[in-house]
Amino acid sequence: MFPDTSSSRFSPHSIWHSSIFLKFWIGQSVSKLGDSFAQLALPLLILQITPNPLALGLAEVAYMVPYLLCGFPAGALMDHLPRRRIMMLCDGIRLGIFALLALLLIAGKLHAGTLWIIYCLQAVNGGATIFFDMGYLTAMPTIVPAPQLLAGNSAMQVSDSTTQLVGPPLAGGGFQLFGAALTLISNAASFAVSLLSLFVIPQEFRSGEIPPRSKLTIASVWREIAVGARFVWKQPVLRWSIVLIGSNNFFTNVNYYVILFRMREQFHFSGGLIGSIYGCLAVGGMVGSMVAGRVGKRLGMLPLTLGIAIVMPLTNLAFVVTTQPWVMMIAEFLLGVGIVVININILTLRQSITPDAMMGRMNSFVRITAWSLIPAGAFFGTFLAIPLGSTTIILGSSVFATLIAGGIFLSPLRRTI
Repeated sequence: MFPDTSSSRFSPHSIWHSSIFLKFWIGQSVSKLGDSFAQLALPLLILQITPNPLALGLAEVAYMVPYLLCGFPAGALMDHLPRRRIMMLCDGIRLGIFALLALLLIAGKLHAGTLWIIYCLQAVNGGATIFFDMGYLTAMPTIVPAPQLLAGNSAMQVSDSTTQLVGPPLAGGGFQLFGAALTLISNAASFAVSLLSLFVIPQEFRSGEIPPRSKLTIASVWREIAVGARFVWKQPVLRWSIVLIGSNNFFTNVNYYVILFRMREQFHFSGGLIGSIYGCLAVGGMVGSMVAGRVGKRLGMLPLTLGIAIVMPLTNLAFVVTTQPWVMMIAEFLLGVGIVVININILTLRQSITPDAMMGRMNSFVRITAWSLIPAGAFFGTFLAIPLGSTTIILGSSVFATLIAGGIFLSPLRRTI
């Protein structure tokens, strides 16, 4: 059921001999660096336009709505369409979105009365991202052999964590020195690099022939979605991973914008300091990506994942008990380790037990059902931050997240460990 990493062919370094993997890794690493710029610069820009935490939540909701509307069909369609070419199209769309945002900002067209433009562009960005992600999540099993799957996912996570380390401090400092336009332009350029890297890869991301598109109808797409849903529901690991990831997504996003608002508006931290604090999250992610494979094989991927999920939410309490940035940096470091170890092990488990023909539908079902709670968490946290106070929100969400993870650990899933 789980991937065999004991093969003599398994080596964490052998993936670097694959030119296809290298092209994919370079393109996605640059793209993720641009994303890390925008993830901090865009919220700071919104707070600069209006110091209302609800505006941050609405931007996140706008981004995630397409996940709810298009997520299930996207997974089914990506099992029938040329995945690499669809990913290239999505990169082109996202390049245009961030270039347009930068131009509007430079022209002085973004203000409190035009926040709806940001929300609309975020919605289009979310739609392109869900199709891209369905291709991205199915790519790795077709790029590297099964014994190297954990190493491939770890390598991608190392680059992700590295960009998260470099990105927030650069974005925060760049926002202070040059404004948000430069960071938005940088993100647009990163999508151009990703598009080019996909263009020079000579294969589609699938292990067999593309199924005939002539069979695709609205009714057949929904039948495909139902088949994927039944497959996920019959797999205990997939079923319980939805609950675990969903609860983590909800409570993480309850806290994320509340903590950002707390640092910016209540502690009066500068953009550069906020970027440095979030940079420690990425340092932890780098450490987590380097140890996830070895520790997962030694302790077991499921026990390790569930154990970390129980204690990880408590790191948010640092933003309640102190105003010292160095304590927050330590908390973010530990949070980064936990998030990445969970992500790598859960992703590898999902990929290892799912056939390629079902990969898109499985990923869409797991991602959409779990990720649908991201906008709910963002809206819930920012909506209640003013009447209840940020301290109550952070305390309550952290405790509930720990209790849910503990409940999953005591669930029937233990019988599969």
